[in-house]
Amino acid sequence: GRRQSFQVELVDLTPDDAKKASAPQDSPSGGKVCLNLKPTKKLVIVIEKKDENGSSTNTTDNFIAEKDGKFVIPVPGPVSNAIIQK
Repeated sequence: GRRQSFQVELVDLTPDDAKKASAPQDSPSGGKVCLNLKPTKKLVIVIEKKDENGSSTNTTDNFIAEKDGKFVIPVPGPVSNAIIQK
């Protein structure tokens, strides 16, 4: 048979994560973009699938910010419009 398991964790950012999150990135349409809110956590989702052919693991992560007491996924925006937080 086939088995699938999910693991979801909200973890603190490492120093490398924080650096990556605050760095401007290249936009597909040209120019630079950065996240509109400063991330404070990372949502990590691990999906593990096992069947008679073997197993595979897929891990995805998203930066998470806090706004008005709620966790949100910040989206990239133009660098000039970004909320700069130190």
